[in-house]
Amino acid sequence: MLNALMQTPWRQAGPWLGIATAPASLMLGGSVAQQMPFHWVPWALVLGAGVVWMLSSLQGQLGAIRRRPLVELARPVLGSSIARWSNSLLLAMLMIGWAGFGVGVAGRSLAQLTSLPEGIALFAWSGAVTFGLWRGIHRGSLIALLGSLATLVLIGWGFVQASSLSAPPSGVIPQGTFFGGVSLVIGYGAAFCLRCADFTMTVSRPSHVRTVALLGLSLPLLGVSLAGAWLYQATGTWDLSVLLSRLVHGHSGH
Repeated sequence: MLNALMQTPWRQAGPWLGIATAPASLMLGGSVAQQMPFHWVPWALVLGAGVVWMLSSLQGQLGAIRRRPLVELARPVLGSSIARWSNSLLLAMLMIGWAGFGVGVAGRSLAQLTSLPEGIALFAWSGAVTFGLWRGIHRGSLIALLGSLATLVLIGWGFVQASSLSAPPSGVIPQGTFFGGVSLVIGYGAAFCLRCADFTMTVSRPSHVRTVALLGLSLPLLGVSLAGAWLYQATGTWDLSVLLSRLVHGHSGH
């Protein structure tokens, strides 16, 4: 299994890890924890991550076998003209939504940690992202890998620091359901599962896709979302930037 992952170039593994370890995955776990009693939360996350693994493996293997991206795979089903325009429009909407969400989370976190006005922080972060894309989209996988490592380090450090913070039980009764929580996890990974063929059409062996989907996407997604669920349970919030801001401002006040 590890041998299959090591044979997968970092250019192919980067997007998987970028989705799995994004701060949004932390927020996902906290959102699921708000839906149900906490003892059900790990099972909901495991089931959701398992479905994400299955969908990404199937779609990714299709790309690896056919050696074609999503748009070309859709042509026999939708027709050339409809497939081109519908997939392009769908992907544009999905990517704009993900980009807006990511920039919003990062900009707000930057504002929380630096005490900058949110507007300035969002503008600064948007400029940094735009500059990175202008330098070449092929750098995106490397940026995703570096960002994944930085996020994991930040989560680990934040959890150590946040252990001194706690919140009394809110008394709020969860209003969601078990399968509602599972659907949140599946929905989180659905857009990437759809695009998996774009990232696997150059994989040397289709069987490697299952390994990359497991070790690069589902297991990291499960780990980070479990961390978000624990964070919500322990402190009453899943927003790591808020906790870090409390710590920074709290220490500066002593």
